[in-house]
Order: sequence, then C-alpha cells, then structure tokens
Amino acid sequence: MNIEILAMSAFFVIVGILLWIDRKNVQFSFGIIIRRWKRGLEFIDTLIKKYPKAIKITGYTAVVIGFLVCIGGFLGLLVCDILGIKLFGMVLPTAGGYEYPGPIVGVPFWYWIIAIFIILFVHETMHGVFSRAAKVPIKNYGIMLLLLLPIGAFVEPDMKKVKKLKIREKLQIFAAGSFANFVTAFVCFLLVLLFSLLILIPTVKPYIIEPYGVFVNETMVGYPAHDVNLTGFITSANGIQIKTSEDLSNVLNNTNVGDEITIITTDSNYTMKTVPRPDNQTESFIGISSGKTFYTYSGWSATLLNLFGWLIALNVGIGIANLLPWKPFDGGLMIEEVFVKTFKKKGKIITKILTFIVLALILYNLFGIKQL
Repeated sequence: MNIEILAMSAFFVIVGILLWIDRKNVQFSFGIIIRRWKRGLEFIDTLIKKYPKAIKITGYTAVVIGFLVCIGGFLGLLVCDILGIKLFGMVLPTAGGYEYPGPIVGVPFWYWIIAIFIILFVHETMHGVFSRAAKVPIKNYGIMLLLLLPIGAFVEPDMKKVKKLKIREKLQIFAAGSFANFVTAFVCFLLVLLFSLLILIPTVKPYIIEPYGVFVNETMVGYPAHDVNLTGFITSANGIQIKTSEDLSNVLNNTNVGDEITIITTDSNYTMKTVPRPDNQTESFIGISSGKTFYTYSGWSATLLNLFGWLIALNVGIGIANLLPWKPFDGGLMIEEVFVKTFKKKGKIITKILTFIVLALILYNLFGIKQL
C-alpha cells in the first residue's frame, strides 16, 4: 500500500481515538462533528491590549481590501462566466496519486491537512480579535469535521451584541478573516522569494538544490545523439546514474570509441555507438554540443515550496470566495450592512437577490464550463 495512504489512514485512526476519548465534549450530528473550546481566548485580549494601534490600522485596511475583493471578485466571476473561463473548482484531499473526475481539485492529503488548519486558524482568530476589540464577548471557538475530516472552524461571538455594533465595527469583524488569509498568502510568497535568494549563497545552495540530470539543449548534426533524436534530461548512462555533466563525461571517458552506450532520459531510452571526439580521436563522443547540469530542489526544500504554493493558492482562493457578495459568507454580510444602511428594509431583499445571482454564477462556472 502507498505510504501516503498508510499515513492518511493512521491520521484518521488517531483522530477517531481522540474523539472517542473526548466524546463527552463532542457534538455529533448526521456525520458532522463539532468540538468547542474556551481555553486560550485570553490570548486575544492580551494581543488587543498590547497592539491597539496596529489592530486599528489592520481593521480599516481589512475593510478596504474586503470591499475591493468583493466587488472585483463578483465582476471577475461574471466576466469569466461570459467568456467561458474556468475559475472555480471544488478542493478535496487526495492520496496515492488518485485524481478526481470533474471540477474537483485534488490536494495531496498532508498538504491539505496542514493548509486547512493554518487557513482556519488565522481566519477565525482574526474574527475573534476584532469581536473582542469591539467589546463583544466570545462564547467559545471550535472545529468542525465531516466524519473524521476537518472541514471548518469557527468563533462564536455574542451575535446579539454584534448586531448592536456600529457599522464600522461590524465590517471590521466580517472582513478580518479573509484579510488574514491574504496576509498569510503574502508571507508564504515572501518565503518562496527567500528560497530563491538563498540559492545565491554558495554555502547554503547545496542544502536547497541538488543536481537532477544533464539537460540536452542541442545535439550536433551527423553524430549519434542527433541521429537518435536524443532529448530530455539524461538521468542514466550504461546503468550509471547521471546527475551532472561531469558524471556523463566520466562514463564516456570509460567507454571505448565504437562501443554501444545506453542513455536514459526523461523522454525515452536511447541506444547508440560512440564515435571519436572531433578534438581528441581517442576519447568517446556522442555529439551533445550543449548539455548543462539541471538542478532541482532537494527533498525537504521541495516539500516546503509545495506547501507554500498550496498555502498561497488556497488562502487566496478561500479569501476571495468568502468575500463574494453572497450570504452567509463574510462578503454577503458586509454588503448587507451597506445596503441596509442605504436602502433600509430593501437592503436585505437586494442582498438575497445578489446571493442567488452569485450562487448561480458559481454553479455555472463549476458545472457549466468544461474543464480545459
């Protein structure tokens, strides 16, 4: 069995055992599992007292960006539907290389688990921060699972007091979650750039990237490599692993002129006979005029970069989707506050109509536009 599937199975077993042990504090309802906590909420109050100016600036920034994304996201979705551009896809964890059919994006299981916890933590924590900044009590916070799969998290402020807040305070609470997701994505982007800069440091470079093979950029007409149309990255020669151009030279130096040599590349397997080098008739040659060592990220750095990539994509995607003008998501709550303030009772009706329009646009984008 695939090691990733085994690890995923072990994760579900551990989660199941923990839930069973803690079953008195867990709510079960039709496959949905909810676990609430109260511990740790004092951290939010400490944060607010320590950085009041930063919280205030962040709140206003979140609202501005929230409305820009709300309006821009709606217009972008509308244009994409009109032009037939696929924009939305359901995101689910996958393992063992399994690919979902239809408009489902498969995220490797462990990337998905790590990403979902980070996304939910920053999102819900920021909702909590601005609820407390507005003096609204938080009853608890918690996590939601579908069977044993984490699918959501939440904070539960006193909604009666939220409704009594000024519109500015409400908007900050609603916008804060997605803003935190965008900030997380930006931090991950900076970390990716940092990796690119670290490669420039000779002493650090070997720990981040490693040679992968020799890239065949050009072959010489009339020589064996050109005759067999050698392409791709050379990874093996006569059964010897090739990572650098020096590795390939060593194999050729140990092969007699006229001997048969087997080259394996990322494109195919090739067999040819060596010929004398144009500048040294005693050395073997196959006619690669431009072959450079190709480097790839090492195991740990590739794993981190993949994780950062998924964190960027998922944080941005979830942040935008959450800020679209549809209830009960944050973008819909923000728009409703503005419409009610402007149009009174008609504001709620306008918001409902807009919610149905957004839902229809998303469903059409998901199922009405064919995957390229």
